[in-house]
Amino acid sequence: MKRLLFALLVFAHPALATPPDFVSINDRVFGVDMTRLWILREMRDNLGMHAYGLHDIHLVAKNLTNGEEEIIGPVARIVGWPERDGSEPVLHLDMPNPVNPYAFLAENNGLPFAYEFVPIQGGGIDADGLTVDGNWISRADLLAQIGRSVRLVADATQPYPDDVFPKMSHSTPAEMLGGMRLDLAYCTATGWIRFGVDYSKPEPLLVRLRCDDDDGITPIQVIVVMPPE
Repeated sequence: MKRLLFALLVFAHPALATPPDFVSINDRVFGVDMTRLWILREMRDNLGMHAYGLHDIHLVAKNLTNGEEEIIGPVARIVGWPERDGSEPVLHLDMPNPVNPYAFLAENNGLPFAYEFVPIQGGGIDADGLTVDGNWISRADLLAQIGRSVRLVADATQPYPDDVFPKMSHSTPAEMLGGMRLDLAYCTATGWIRFGVDYSKPEPLLVRLRCDDDDGITPIQVIVVMPPE
């Protein structure tokens, strides 16, 4: 019902209606070393408007054994919005102590991640958890790993400079992401790869998940580690 009401508002009064203020998260695997996966995690905030978009990108280290994560540092903060002439001005804003992911990869003797996730055929999320290629993780452990990924980027997001661009809502990313109702009923496993660098040990599975809240407007796309059997 809420989706229908929103659609009616937008299409009945396109000049007046404003979209809901929402944030999304998207993981892109950047590199890997013997024990960790290096992820560029983007948090996008639409600032409560159709035209604007703020993109915060952090470098995240994810343990290949247990999925534990840590923020290495901010990479970039970018704001873009279209003008009436069709151009899209872009602002690259200063971030405190920014990280160069390429330099970091070299300093840590890492490799670029040049592998493709493949579609899941059979398995997936059910009442017990997530099953992929014979590996299994419980619903509780899966939700905990997704929740840690969301909280990590929410807590690391720096305050917005109000003097640079407007924001229709006063909600912060931490508040919006913290209020997201994570439910595996709204999650889908969209791809996987069995991957490891240390071939003397069993290889873990990396699974790409997409989760929405119950309104379908806050997509969270993260990488989950399924420990090896």
